[in-house]
Amino acid sequence: MDALLKASAYLGALLLLGAGLYRFALRPGAPERSLRALALLGAALLVLGSLGDLVWTLVRLTGRFDAGLTLEYAATTRHGRWVLARVALAGALVGLLRVSRPWPFGLAGAGVLLSFSALSHGAVMHGPPALVADLGHLAAAMLWGGAVLFAALGWRGLGEARLGVLGRVSRIGLWSVLLLVATGVYASALHIERPEVLVTTRYGWSLLGKVALVGLTLALAALNRWHFLPRLRRGNSATLTHRFGAVLLAEAGLLLAIFAVTGVLTTSPLPHD
Repeated sequence: MDALLKASAYLGALLLLGAGLYRFALRPGAPERSLRALALLGAALLVLGSLGDLVWTLVRLTGRFDAGLTLEYAATTRHGRWVLARVALAGALVGLLRVSRPWPFGLAGAGVLLSFSALSHGAVMHGPPALVADLGHLAAAMLWGGAVLFAALGWRGLGEARLGVLGRVSRIGLWSVLLLVATGVYASALHIERPEVLVTTRYGWSLLGKVALVGLTLALAALNRWHFLPRLRRGNSATLTHRFGAVLLAEAGLLLAIFAVTGVLTTSPLPHD
């Protein structure tokens, strides 16, 4: 249950922040109605997943649900306060999609990411350096995932804007992957003290699964960037466009799977004391 709730919160953040990325960076001036619908879905998943995780944490500790204790926990603990901040920011982000300038949405989005990273294993156990690394890792994942997902969802309706959007997605993906790999290696080094824990613990298997999915996603991203995109720029045939869209959709599906596995990883017991 805890992994499902955490994965729901991550997916909600991806949809909500991805809508803003598409609106302000990938395709400025995109129709707001469809973006608002996805942003509202994302906000709902983010709020329900976050509050559900908070409630489930207490139920596991006490063996029962107590409304008064839950409210007290939310108001007085680090976990509770960060979750309440995340819920408030989720509502604000939906409204900020209608603002013409991107920086208010960007600041609120950074706050949502910080609310996750401040509660991460690394930040709690290893302090500010691990917090910064986790924040960078999560931001890179959200940028890459949001860019690919929304480009895939809007693929058929892009029309003449297609090449411009794809160029931006490609650049965002490249820099995000570099940051993702660097911060991922650092985070793994904090928690994987012996190689054998990779195959003897839930945390290790989850990490291996995530790495495998990232590898597959990178292969598809490379295929799009260095095979399909140059050909699209030379000639926009219907067959080529269809194939590119199919690979882009597959890449988006793998990225969603990565966020699901991340939900398992972040709720797994650490393989050390």
